[in-house]
Amino acid sequence: METKNNRQTPDLYLMLSPGFDTLHLKRGAEWIEGFSAFAEDNARKAMESPFIPDNWLFHYHFSDEQLQLLSGALAAPRNREYFREMLPALQQNQIHPLQILTLRDACQAIQAGVRVDMPKTEKLIDLFTSNRVEDELNLVLPPFQCWKAVSTCQGTLLFSNSPKGNRLLEHYLQYQADHFYNLQMPQTQLVVGLLPKFDRSLSRFVDRCPKLNAFDDDSGELLNLPPEIFAPDHVMHNANLQYRLHMDPCWQNCEELLLPANETGLHCSQRNYEIMFLQCAVDNG
Repeated sequence: METKNNRQTPDLYLMLSPGFDTLHLKRGAEWIEGFSAFAEDNARKAMESPFIPDNWLFHYHFSDEQLQLLSGALAAPRNREYFREMLPALQQNQIHPLQILTLRDACQAIQAGVRVDMPKTEKLIDLFTSNRVEDELNLVLPPFQCWKAVSTCQGTLLFSNSPKGNRLLEHYLQYQADHFYNLQMPQTQLVVGLLPKFDRSLSRFVDRCPKLNAFDDDSGELLNLPPEIFAPDHVMHNANLQYRLHMDPCWQNCEELLLPANETGLHCSQRNYEIMFLQCAVDNG
C-alpha cells in the first residue's frame, strides 16, 4: 500500500558499486536539484581518497502510480541488496532512471569548478581505446559493469568493454564516418551511451555487429545489417548517454564527427574533406 511518506518523497537517489551494491541511498522530493546535491556530497567524500572507485549515481523520479507499484520494494531494508532486490520490479514496470552520472565525472566537475550535472567534454576516442594506466587501475578498482550502446535508425547495437568490442565499435563508427556524405546514408544521428548490465538477457546482442570496412566495393551502397543483431530501442532509457553525433550532411556536423583526429579517433577521408571544405567555402563566401 502507498504510504504518505512515499507520496512526499517521489525521488530516489542511489550510488551503486560496479557490481550493483547499494552504497548510499536517499529519498527526497527535490528532483534534479536534490540529485545534484546528492552527487556533489558523494563526490566530495570520494575525493578525500587517492583513488576514486567507478561507482555510478542514479536518480529515479516516480509518479504516483509507480509509487503504488513499488511500495513494497521501496520499503525494503536499506542494505547493500536494496537495489538488486528492487530491480525486478523496476524492469517489470518499465521504470527507467531520470538521470545517471558517474562518480568520477562528478569529481571531475567539482575539480573544474562547474556543476556536477554539466555536460561532459570527453573525447570520442576514449570510447574505444584504453591505456596502460587505465588497465592497471581497473585491476585495483574494477569498472562499472556496462556495455557500450549505439542507438541507430535500425535499433541499438551493443559492444562489450573488451579489445574485441572496442575494435568492432571503432570500425562501426569509422564506417558511418566514411559514408557521411553518402546519399543513401539513413542515419540522422547516432546516440552513444554506456548501458548498465541490469538485464543480462541482452548479452545475446553484444558484439553481434560485424567488422565493417568502408570501401569493400565501389558501388557506394551501404551494407544492410541483419535486424536480429539489434537490441530494442528502449534499452537506451537505462543508458548513461555520452555522445549525440549528428549525421545530417553539413560541414559543421562532419567537422564535429571527424576533427581533430586525435580526439575523435576517426580518419577523415579525402572525399569527406573535400566536400566539407567546399560546403564551408560556400557558407562563408
